Order: sequence, then structure tokens, then C-alpha cells
Amino acid sequence: MERRFPGLPAVVIVGLLVCGLVGAANSFGPSTATAGERPSTTAGLGLAVPLTSASLSISPDTLDLGQSISVQTTPDGGTAPYTYEYFGLPSGCSVEESQSFHCQPSVAGSFSVYVNITDAADNQTNSNTVSLIVEPSLQVSLSLNPGTLTEGQSLQVSTSVSGGSGQYSYEYTGLPSGCQGYNSASFSCTPSSTGGYSVGVNVTDTNGGYVDSNTQNVQVNSASSGGDGGSGGGNNSSNPLSGLLSGLSGFVSLIIIFGIIGFVTWILLIVGVWVVAVVLIRRLPKNGANTAPAAAPMVKCGSCSATIPGGSKFCPECGASTVPKSG
Repeated sequence: MERRFPGLPAVVIVGLLVCGLVGAANSFGPSTATAGERPSTTAGLGLAVPLTSASLSISPDTLDLGQSISVQTTPDGGTAPYTYEYFGLPSGCSVEESQSFHCQPSVAGSFSVYVNITDAADNQTNSNTVSLIVEPSLQVSLSLNPGTLTEGQSLQVSTSVSGGSGQYSYEYTGLPSGCQGYNSASFSCTPSSTGGYSVGVNVTDTNGGYVDSNTQNVQVNSASSGGDGGSGGGNNSSNPLSGLLSGLSGFVSLIIIFGIIGFVTWILLIVGVWVVAVVLIRRLPKNGANTAPAAAPMVKCGSCSATIPGGSKFCPECGASTVPKSG
């Protein structure tokens, strides 16, 4: 004969009601646990979201050596806490193992960076790969030519830049009037003010990197000061004419030069005429002087009666020595 348990259905029904009431109390009743501390229903049921991927971002991804970057990693899924292992970071940033950080690369180059993430359940995933470019630091050199010039002459300004990236902008300081406001690596200008100037330039690139150049001195002299400003006294004493002409304008200098040439020519002409006159006067006969010498008297040879000049000792006809006879 089959035995029956008349109380079994009632026990099952009561158990189901108790479980339902406990579940409702946990779901809707007051709780002091925060949202982050409240156990996940899906986790309690063994349905935890797997660690599927992670997002890596680096800002900026192009910079100059000496600048800093910001690194941020965002995991997708998995169970906290997470561990981070970065690969490809340059020196100066390779020791960080946190979700986000700042660092300053200490070497230039191109780098491919990614991060490997492991969650509390020992699940792992790799992030996307980010290209990081670290440019060499900016280097700049300034030159001015000439270092000393006269007002009205041209000044050549040249800036040499290396490192950095993109476009450069130039901000010059200390230039004289007439040379200000330029934003280029090289230019020519004409100073409109005199004096001594100490010139420099600040160069900025596209990444925001900047550097100050060396300083160069330039001296602009007045056109009427003679160039050396009196420092060349010894030269002026050895060549007074050169020192005088160096302080005058070109037009006045030409007038003085041609005047000196004309004066010297005039003096030489007068001296020449005087010399010629003296020579001619010396060659002219004096007043009252005979213009021709007197003729010698003629006599006859005593031996052959030939006519011979008076005073002759020998007769050219006969060769005799004779005393001439008069008449």
C-alpha cells in the first residue's frame, strides 16, 4: 500500500514564498553599500563581462624633446583591479604602470606604443597601437652682417634653425628702427636710427616648442661722424685728406677732389710758362750789343802776295812764315 506525505506540497509552497520575499527585500530594500560595492547580479550568476579590449590615447602624439605627454588607458569589460604593462614608450616614460600618467621623453625618435591589460580574473588584452613622434629639441643661431655700418647702409639678418617640426615663427628683439617687425629666417633692412644694439630672436615651432638664440651686437654710426667715431685719430694724422673726405658726402668729396686737381694744374701751367719765358729771355741779345761778329782784316803774304787773314803766322798758299804787308 502506497504511503502519502500530505505536508510536502505545503512545505514547497512556503519555501518558494520565503525565497521570493528575500529576493524582493534585497532588490528594493534600503542598502548602505555604494553602487560600486554592490555585487553584480550577473556576477553572482556567473555572467561577468569579459575583458574584450582597451583604448590607449597619448596627447600630444607629436612633440619636441623636452616637452611632456599625457597617457590615458580605458579598459572595456573585465573585473577590476587591472594591471597595465606598456610597450614601446621612449626613455623617460617606460617605468609607468598606471592607467594614466604624465611623462617627459628623454630621447628623440618615432615610437609605436601599446599597453597590455590584465584584470582580476587574469584575463588579458592588448590596446590599440599609438604612433608617438619625438622631434629633436630646437636649436637656433643668429648672425648679423656687417657688425658695424653707417646710417643708410643695409643690414643682413640670418637665422639658422634645426630640430622641432612644422612651421617656425620668429620674434626678433633689439633691432634698430627700420628693421623691426620681420617674421622670417633671413631678411635685409636699412637701419633708420644710430647707436649700439644687442639683437636676439625667439623661434617657435608648430608643436609649441621655443628657444632663444644667441645675441649679436650691431653698431650703427651716423653718416656725418666719420665711421670710427674718432677712434682712428692716428690714421687721420697720417693722411689728413683721407680723414677729411671720409666724413663728407660723396657729392662734396667730388667737388673737393676736382678743385684740388684744377688748382694743381693751374700752378703747373703758371710755372711752365715762367720757365719758358726765362729761357727765351736768356737767349735774346742785350740792348746795344752787335748782332754779328766783326770781320777779320785781310793782308797779303810777303812771299807770294796771296791774300790771307790778318794775324796769320803762315800762308796757306805757300806755307811761308811771313809778316803781312799792309795794303
